Amino acid sequence: MKPIRIALAVLAAALIVPCAAAKKKTPAQPVKPERVTVVWNNHDVNPDGTPADSTVMYIYQPVKEKANGTTVLMTPGGGYGFVSMQNEGYDWVDWFNDNGYTVAILNYRLPNGDFKKPITDAQRALGILKEKSADLGINPDRIGIMGFSAGGHLSAITSVLPLPEGEEGKGLARPAFSVLIYPVISMTPQLTHHGSRINLLGSGATPSKELEFSTELRVDGNTPPAFLVHANDDDCVNPANSIAYYQAMMKANRPVEMHIFPSGRHGFGFSENFPGHNSMIYALDNWLQRLFPADE
Repeated sequence: MKPIRIALAVLAAALIVPCAAAKKKTPAQPVKPERVTVVWNNHDVNPDGTPADSTVMYIYQPVKEKANGTTVLMTPGGGYGFVSMQNEGYDWVDWFNDNGYTVAILNYRLPNGDFKKPITDAQRALGILKEKSADLGINPDRIGIMGFSAGGHLSAITSVLPLPEGEEGKGLARPAFSVLIYPVISMTPQLTHHGSRINLLGSGATPSKELEFSTELRVDGNTPPAFLVHANDDDCVNPANSIAYYQAMMKANRPVEMHIFPSGRHGFGFSENFPGHNSMIYALDNWLQRLFPADE
């Protein structure tokens, strides 16, 4: 499959959304009853011995008549300091379900000194969805990941990292595709969102560790197809992050589509006030349908 060339959308007016990615706050509660709830890491502890949050995944399914078998695991942003469950999670449910997609929203653990926590949570969530695919009526080969801001980094790193070998990798999985919305892609000082880097890797991260978690440097021939969205006036996460991932995918001859809108700033999520909202969701649905044709 040849890579899909870049698409530039021209739209008007900006939505000004402040970048609060490094601030901690209580995640919003679901706006409607969750269809299926999966909880794990109930007995996990922080490095200092205090109890840690459990990992929770909320699964929402479309009506059977509309279901197309494709599932999107969502990893909201929050600078690895909180998880923005509302605008980068729950707000998307109705649209995805109405278009036949199953949605799983992951309230992942924050690093709190251990960068493996959110990454393992995402890999395990994908594994659980595969394991439950028959019960959920979904296609185990059509389970992808969608992340925003720092959650975009989590989705991207989950897409490029090989799974651990042996017992450590049991029950984990990689995504079939990735959707990256205003993502933090790199951990290098010139590109990264510094709050996300500090929260994930710590303030004393070495240059080698920054490179290890710079996802644009980990793309290879096995990286799943990617769809990227960014606003050119994003003053929180430099759109050069999306461009770097796009270029890496092109170099690796991997399928990729990118939309950079002239305005919208950061954190627009599913907001209809985002000037590119309608174009974004149309392009995303179209891309997924081309990725997984209905007759397959």
